[in-house]
Amino acid sequence: MKNRCKTKLFKDFLSNKHIKKLCHMVLVCTLVFGCGNEHKSVQQPENYMVSKELDKAIIGQSWELLEKAQQLADTGSTINDVLALLPEDAQIMVNNNSLVYFLEGGVPMLVSFDKTKKRIKGNGAIFGNASLPPSISTNNALFAKPYIQAASQEVNVVGYERGEYKRQKKEALLVSAYPRDFGGYDDVISAAEYLSDQNNYTGSIVLRSQNLSLADYTDWQKYDLVHVSSHGERLCGYPFEVGDKIEITTAGESNFCGTVLKSGVKHGYTTIQEMQDFFFKPENYNYIDHIVIGWEDFYLKPSFFTQFYLAANLNNKIWVFSACEMGQRSDMQTTIQSVLKDSHFFYWQNTVNAEDAFPAFQEFYKNLAFEGLDAKKAYEKIPPNLKRNLPSEFVDPKGENKDTIETTTQLLHLQTGKPRHGIEVIELLHPIHETILQEGDLYPLNGDFGDGQTELMEVKLDLLGYTKEEFIQKGMTLSLFVRGQAILDHFVFLPDMPNDGIMVKKIPNKEYGVRLIFDGMEIGDIPKDLEKMEVKGYLHLDDERFSIHSEMVNINPKDVRVTARGTNTVTITYDNDTGASKFQSASAPSDVYMDTKGLVYVYVDRPQDRGWKKINMSGYMGQQMASKMMKILDLPMDVDILLGKEGLSSEVPFPTTPKPGKNLFKPLVNWPNQITQAKLSRSPNFERRETTCPSGKGDCLVFYGIQGRSKGVVIHFNELGKLERMKYKGQTLTYNYGDYTVNVPLAKELKLPSF
Repeated sequence: MKNRCKTKLFKDFLSNKHIKKLCHMVLVCTLVFGCGNEHKSVQQPENYMVSKELDKAIIGQSWELLEKAQQLADTGSTINDVLALLPEDAQIMVNNNSLVYFLEGGVPMLVSFDKTKKRIKGNGAIFGNASLPPSISTNNALFAKPYIQAASQEVNVVGYERGEYKRQKKEALLVSAYPRDFGGYDDVISAAEYLSDQNNYTGSIVLRSQNLSLADYTDWQKYDLVHVSSHGERLCGYPFEVGDKIEITTAGESNFCGTVLKSGVKHGYTTIQEMQDFFFKPENYNYIDHIVIGWEDFYLKPSFFTQFYLAANLNNKIWVFSACEMGQRSDMQTTIQSVLKDSHFFYWQNTVNAEDAFPAFQEFYKNLAFEGLDAKKAYEKIPPNLKRNLPSEFVDPKGENKDTIETTTQLLHLQTGKPRHGIEVIELLHPIHETILQEGDLYPLNGDFGDGQTELMEVKLDLLGYTKEEFIQKGMTLSLFVRGQAILDHFVFLPDMPNDGIMVKKIPNKEYGVRLIFDGMEIGDIPKDLEKMEVKGYLHLDDERFSIHSEMVNINPKDVRVTARGTNTVTITYDNDTGASKFQSASAPSDVYMDTKGLVYVYVDRPQDRGWKKINMSGYMGQQMASKMMKILDLPMDVDILLGKEGLSSEVPFPTTPKPGKNLFKPLVNWPNQITQAKLSRSPNFERRETTCPSGKGDCLVFYGIQGRSKGVVIHFNELGKLERMKYKGQTLTYNYGDYTVNVPLAKELKLPSF
């Protein structure tokens, strides 16, 4: 379809009110329905509003226009008032809340007319019904094209190409570009909630929300999952103001339309010279053709991601752009499709309320990180009422009354290749506590080490993401290695056969997956002085692809007592045998205990209800109590600072209180297994020095934090190479190792309202 409304040729013709309205109706018809059954393939321009050569004078002129135009917009002027400022040869793109203009020799600049403070993930919708969902416009070739491509039965996991060890330590980037706009409904909270509770992502989640730079959008290669929460909008060529060019619209697509993602990056320009300097610095050349300049922020064109990622050969990724209108035309979709292979992309069709986006992604990440579903199925299992037919709206800026038209939006999914899991879907469990096996856990074995007789071990593991029928249908098998020796090799675990030495059970609180229990597996004689061994499990998804979980565990008891001294002094004792912790503090009314299920035990001293109570810390009231308890105990520091990593920490307004099955204080006593001489020696954030050991025999090591979040941290090791002392800003943790006993008291459960 072609609509040839040329400004110069039709100016007099369009001055007639009725003819102008008729032409406008034709344009809207073209945008909305395609006005017929033609599905011609029109190649979309890869980029828009790009100068052949930058001119400092034009950049200065463009900035001066932006200053005047934004002032008009802020004082209540209309788009037409701003149009009157612009030169006749300016290229224009608009929606009902924004206007982008471009002068040859300069860069595109955006004027915002949005005065609302509504928690939506964009600046309002565009004219025309490109805002209607695909299900309504059945004759639209763009929407008829499947967003989810046909998938093979073969399944894999993000990060698998990075090798067995690195793929287990997956990395996620969460970009909250406008946290103040969305508050408690910022959907990166949903991502943080479930990913931080998943073994693969522990300690490897990076949150970026303050002092963002354009570089924060160019280093995504190393991340397996990226979630951006921001604003977005689509703009189109101003109706009847398209110069001498012909506007071509095919099935809702227009060569005068483009999508932008608001970056949250403040450029900070206050003068023309600052603006000009930015564009003529060599380090900024790669940005120039791919950004739009707003009064305060940079906006990113789809071509920004082509520029930085097309040659990066990105495979096995999950990307989420939770922003309005990312799907209103295909430029963002086709861009991501060109840069991601065997990956997934999630985005919103039209405007969406933050209150609606939040529960949709909460369900998605529950499916992905808790249930273990692959990204395709995690999306499909989101209840329809959370991802489709959500309230949305658009405004026709050329309509005489500019009425808001209510419509709907939906969460869309683009899959480029085969489905991918977001986590490893095999989890080794502690045989007693049935928590996910972690590095340094004490793994009990039956037998005497070094006596020439084989030892026995109980093995428990969870296989996630599938029903029993799917495990059988796909022919999945299990392998298990202990100290590098195969204990099981492509073992067929389903269907469950009687007397085969394996029990197959349902996983508590999970809809998908099975729990396998092997009793008394022989692993050979263990040397008497061996302290650690590796346990490694493989779930073979098919002949080539697998999911993996391996851990280096302790096999000799090593209990820990740590004394934390800051404004308060707290002693924390951890018993590897029971998995329980005891906390003693002069400022706490009594000792506090926590068990392997994350239940907290406190003594209640009141006449009507005196005695020990156990409390589940999940739920709102439990989280509030956990927060108060942390303040009473005054536990210093966090692992992000100590290890010099970025990630979720106490400085970030996201959930940090325990969930069911989590021991809030386990990280403190587990740091000796995480903070090692080898890791610190490899870190550029620490300087290594030798010092006299506390015993006076030989040399010990001390590490000084020299940059980043680690600056000021001092970490000492003892003569056995074990973590002994850490200092930071006047706070100290001192570690002792021995045989300690902690048993939780008998207690009645205290039920707290969850609200």
